Formats: sequence, C-alpha cells, structure tokens
Amino acid sequence: MDTYSRLASTESKAKSHQGTDEGDSILYTCLTCQIAFHTAIEQRNHYRTDWHRYNLKRKVAGLPP
Repeated sequence: MDTYSRLASTESKAKSHQGTDEGDSILYTCLTCQIAFHTAIEQRNHYRTDWHRYNLKRKVAGLPP
C-alpha cells in the first residue's frame, strides 16, 4: 500500500470515529494556552505567536496561562 493510500485510509477511519453531535469537526488544541482551533494550520500559526511563547514560559514556572 503506498503512502497516499495509507493516509487516505487513516483519514477515513478518523472521520468514521467522530461523534454525531453538532460539532462533528476535529478540534486541534494547545494545552499550554488551553484553547482550541478548527484547523491544523490555525494551530501551527498559534505556536509561532509571542502569546504562546509567553504562556510556555509561565507553564515552566508553574503559573497558569
């Protein structure tokens, strides 16, 4: 099975395991900042922000975000 087929198979399995509630989309989260994103791109962009870096430093110091 080639890489594309494996990826497509994995993606379809993930979609079939989603709930049937109103929010049928996958949420991507930042556990450090305790926020959720609708897309992986939004999440990746968040990791590059000064706000996220600031919260990382607070987490290491044992402080809340």
